[in-house]
Amino acid sequence: MLQSLPLFPLITVFVVIVVASLLPSRVNQKKKKPKQSEQVPSEIRPDPIERVGSVRWGLKPLMNSSEYKIFSQLEQFADQSPHCPRVFSQVSMGEILRIDDKAADRSAKISALNSVNAKRVDFLITDIGGMPIVALEYHGAGHFRGNAKVRDAVKREAFRLAGLPFIEVSEAGFNPDQIATLTQILDVPEHASAA
Repeated sequence: MLQSLPLFPLITVFVVIVVASLLPSRVNQKKKKPKQSEQVPSEIRPDPIERVGSVRWGLKPLMNSSEYKIFSQLEQFADQSPHCPRVFSQVSMGEILRIDDKAADRSAKISALNSVNAKRVDFLITDIGGMPIVALEYHGAGHFRGNAKVRDAVKREAFRLAGLPFIEVSEAGFNPDQIATLTQILDVPEHASAA
């Protein structure tokens, strides 16, 4: 029995080492941030489908009557161009503008993109391939609400920097200079008119 006694501490140490190696190490594990879905209890977090289904939906016109009048004039004007341009309304600026500045830092690009991404232009005329050739903003009766002057200034500057002509049409409609500009941009014969 005396001879087996020294083996007992060795066996005990061996068993402790084996068991400890099988347990996950708390030192090497990083604490994981709980996912957002884990942070907010599901009974508090509304389901997007439930939110959509919680109200009654209907349709509304894409344009009001005065915007539609300008749109129709632009379509007639574009129809006279030999290049088959297309007219669109309520176009997201984030869909037609991109940042080409490779030198700008990431935060400057994100900030600039955020300044225009959710804004829309009332009308956009593209070439037959879908490239924008002129953007138009209609200043109808309800245009100058809230921060409209700032929104217009941002649009004006973004289109200027992108090299896209930007025409601001008053509530009265197209003026002769704007008709001349559209005639030139769309290569419409001189006798044609937007009105």
